[in-house]
Amino acid sequence: MNTGDTFTVEVSFDDGTTGVYSRMINYVFKSIPKLINWGPPGSLAAFNGPAEIVFDGTQDLVLEWAPPVDDFGMLMTGWPYRLELFYYDTNDQQIDNIDASTWTTAITNFNTQGPTIEVPAADVTTLSASNTFSYQIPKEVFVDQVQTTSGTVDVQSYKVDIAAQNNGNNAALMIRLRKH
Repeated sequence: MNTGDTFTVEVSFDDGTTGVYSRMINYVFKSIPKLINWGPPGSLAAFNGPAEIVFDGTQDLVLEWAPPVDDFGMLMTGWPYRLELFYYDTNDQQIDNIDASTWTTAITNFNTQGPTIEVPAADVTTLSASNTFSYQIPKEVFVDQVQTTSGTVDVQSYKVDIAAQNNGNNAALMIRLRKH
């Protein structure tokens, strides 16, 4: 059995009645994902946070993280991650009401309504030799301008939340980013 599996039992009581009960296996997050390395594909650098990451916006960005652990200290694996993206203007204010038309081409796993990147469990079920997961964020999500209900807004920086998703709960890590 794995996290999220449901088991059902039928119980026969002494009075002759029966009851059917279902339970979902849950774990408790005891930590959050921890960013280990970042950078363009093939050239990762150690993260020495909590400083803002300044990255090359002309290349995809790889984030490598250690998954959270459960209440038994075991690495939590086998479910999806959500990378939620936030965009900040030149006054360092979060930009809201971003229109999906900001992104003119389709980007794999990218939901423009969030905006979020949904990383399927199948993409993060196997840990690397260093017990980490990684994901390559396409450079196209890091636009220089966004379209809002109020018009075009220049983007100065970004925030990415890496969230492990389990039964409606999550454990998340926030990373601030800026293009150089």
